[in-house]
Amino acid sequence: MQPAHDKATIYVPVAGSRLERELLPGSGIVGIPRHGQIVIYYEGNLYGACNLHRIEDRIICAFGRLATKYPTCAMRGVLDEEIADLIPVGEVAWPNRVSIHEDKRAALAAYADQYQHQA
Repeated sequence: MQPAHDKATIYVPVAGSRLERELLPGSGIVGIPRHGQIVIYYEGNLYGACNLHRIEDRIICAFGRLATKYPTCAMRGVLDEEIADLIPVGEVAWPNRVSIHEDKRAALAAYADQYQHQA
């Protein structure tokens, strides 16, 4: 299968931002530009799936939906005034290659530590 999108940017929200408040803590967030806007897909593991406890796995899950245009409610457009609330920390590429910028590893780790395992 050829994906609709073969790469995306990995993001973390700025602390205290609207995006941080809307998404589950430690969600995997990926995005692409679309029609002059950024569209993000996310995975917070609301239901506690045992295969989504690592941030990399949540990123890959969100990217899988984005890459294949899988129907989901775990996506949204980013308003112009919210773009500054997203910190790009790396890229994910098909199939499931996660690359984090060296100078952003700490930011991703701090955000990932907010994840709360749902039993």
